[in-house]
Amino acid sequence: MEKQNNFGSGETAVAEVDKKNNKKKSTGKWKKIVDPLIFIGPHLLFFLVFFIIPFFFGIFISFTKWDLMSDIEFVGFQNFAQIWDIKGWINSTNVFADKFFSGLKYTLYYTVVMVPLIVIVPLIFALAIHKLSHGKKFVQAVLYIPSLLSVATVALTWRWLLDLDNGVINNFFFKDNPINFVKDYAWQSIFALTLWSGVGGNLIIFMAGLSGIPQSYYEAADIDGANGWVKFWKITLPEMSFQLLFTTVMGTIGAFNVFGQPYMFGTPTGQKVLMQYIQEYAFGSSVSMAGMASAMSVSLGLIISVFSVIQFRLMRVKD
Repeated sequence: MEKQNNFGSGETAVAEVDKKNNKKKSTGKWKKIVDPLIFIGPHLLFFLVFFIIPFFFGIFISFTKWDLMSDIEFVGFQNFAQIWDIKGWINSTNVFADKFFSGLKYTLYYTVVMVPLIVIVPLIFALAIHKLSHGKKFVQAVLYIPSLLSVATVALTWRWLLDLDNGVINNFFFKDNPINFVKDYAWQSIFALTLWSGVGGNLIIFMAGLSGIPQSYYEAADIDGANGWVKFWKITLPEMSFQLLFTTVMGTIGAFNVFGQPYMFGTPTGQKVLMQYIQEYAFGSSVSMAGMASAMSVSLGLIISVFSVIQFRLMRVKD
């Protein structure tokens, strides 16, 4: 009987140990799930509330007629049919198509001019700084500082500097014949202020790319008698293809979304970018046309998506 009791007690003890081990394993599994959520939870909540929900709600609103106050009226593809009415735009009989294509035209104008500048100029700076023997970090930091400023700060500061009556530039350099930069050279000023504030970010990317190129490549080129131009085309550019692709595509996406610079600095009459018309339809008048604004936003998003697809295809080719 004692042996049986001892055997029974042993079985009970083993069962208790197994129970505790299973409990620990279960607790460990839950910890593996819960612990990461504690850290990323706030970000996920922010992402859900301020991106995912507005994203899908905006797509839904693009198929409706809504003024932000009254009941939502579903109209299907009517908003899209109006803004993509090419015939109405050509004949100037459809105001929505006219503003959509006008805004898209100046958005494309900004993109075509700005993207090459925001890629080529930082690349030139990066190549020059990379060759410096001293002061690299200082020059890099000086060029990067403007990118820390908000778009509103940069645009309003430049507008004050270039003001016709009280601007520092006119008072010091063109006192006798002041130039109306805001009216006559608005787009050139917008390109300049955007470039001034945007050089720093791409400069960092290009500097990192240059530092990752093995020096042995250049040494081998020197042995073969290659000059600086040949080394740039045959070594530097191919080795930095990913950085160039990334900055070009991201710069294009950012350019299509331009709003703050032309809105804050000002553009000539009738030369607004698409995001300005979207803002006007949604919030810029006494009666909102949120459905039409959302349709324009979705259309712009589809255009941007094309460039994203191109990016992924090019990256796949690169890999």
